[in-house]
Amino acid sequence: MKQQYKSYQEGCAFLEECVQKYPDLITIENIGTTWENRPILLATITLHVAYANLKPALLYYIQELSMLESGLDMS
Repeated sequence: MKQQYKSYQEGCAFLEECVQKYPDLITIENIGTTWENRPILLATITLHVAYANLKPALLYYIQELSMLESGLDMS
């Protein structure tokens, strides 16, 4: 059977890889815990992370796994 979506672990690994490759562009922080006791990660993507908190932000919650997939496929 074809695997349609990446696992939670694969999504987290992808974000960690992005931080390693582009430390000035992306940061990750844990902002809570899911009911499954997994970290809720917030990824901040900006032109320079040192100034990210000084700019207006748009935050949205990814509830659907397919939305995470869409974001991962664009990279």
